[in-house]
Amino acid sequence: MHSLLSRPRNRWLLGIALLTFGTGVTVKNVISYPVECVPDIPSEKNILQRT
Repeated sequence: MHSLLSRPRNRWLLGIALLTFGTGVTVKNVISYPVECVPDIPSEKNILQRT
């Protein structure tokens, strides 16, 4: 019985999965929603969405 990582296709899939996971973690830590843009009053959000 062969190991799961002995086949090139499985190695590529594992590599892509690790790359995707690493990218997601990096993006979550680097890109954040600016606090200055968050409306204080919920009605402000509706006004902004209409314009």
